[in-house]
Amino acid sequence: MFRWIVSSLLPHRPHFGMYFTPRKDGGSNVAESAEVVHKDLSENDNIGRTSDSVIEVIQADIEEVSRSCVYAITKHEEQKRVVVIFRGTSNSGDWVKDALIMQKKVINPASNESNGLKEKLGLHGGFAKSLLESGNVQKILSEVKPILEENPDFKLFITGHSLGGALATLFGFYVAANDDPIYSKNGPIQIFSASSPRVGNKAFRDSFKYLEERGKLRHARIYNARDKVPLLPYVGGFYKHVGIAIKLRFRDLPIALDYPRYEGWIQSTRVPFWEQVTSTLEAVKFHGCGLIRNRLLAAKNELATTTLELEYKRMWGLSD
Repeated sequence: MFRWIVSSLLPHRPHFGMYFTPRKDGGSNVAESAEVVHKDLSENDNIGRTSDSVIEVIQADIEEVSRSCVYAITKHEEQKRVVVIFRGTSNSGDWVKDALIMQKKVINPASNESNGLKEKLGLHGGFAKSLLESGNVQKILSEVKPILEENPDFKLFITGHSLGGALATLFGFYVAANDDPIYSKNGPIQIFSASSPRVGNKAFRDSFKYLEERGKLRHARIYNARDKVPLLPYVGGFYKHVGIAIKLRFRDLPIALDYPRYEGWIQSTRVPFWEQVTSTLEAVKFHGCGLIRNRLLAAKNELATTTLELEYKRMWGLSD
């Protein structure tokens, strides 16, 4: 699982056979956003990257980067995967605003008359606005589909850090709930999020688990010990985590895995309201990709002995 995690989470070294598709004309922030993503995808650290990766799409709004949906789509010949990468917030202070946004009720795309799922979900208002109200789900699907059609044996992976991890979680859910089999015909849609906050309510978690149990979706939710962002937003317990939690701990401590197996499951502890507002410094210290990279490398041997699919079976009691 180590190679899967590192190569999915960390940026890749691509050949720049790409096109850039701004949503609106003009605006310096579009160019700045593209430059940031370009840099993120081509920086000099080559851990876990493949030399044959290609950027297919870079998308950036003209809005402030920290409030917009900035993403890239890459294709990887060696690993036979298409990867949608969401960029996170541009500064940790934005989490004070993000963590306190109330839920927005939306139609549940996984619900039908036969499965008993709630007809509506409660989603973080900021994440829902960024991804759903702007039509980004359908836009990204329309960009991913022709790539998968041209590469029929490729799998779809989705990743992001921080806000990007939340958008990756939400987008992966909507893709898995889509009726078009092309997105999951070669196996479950794979989400590898890093340092993601909570995204939705219990109805969202139940629907997410429904798609996992039907083999359409897998989620490795990776975060650092003492990073408070993954504990946000709490808001009286109305937000729930999804996927398999992979907690990266200090020094030589083994990683800790967990999954919401039962009704009363909670991930770690809640964060008091005042601590949500005043935790910026710890967020900076324990929230970054650099620390995640270092702790993943420290856990390389441990992760190399397993796979995400095997860990799902263990969490479900289907394997020792």
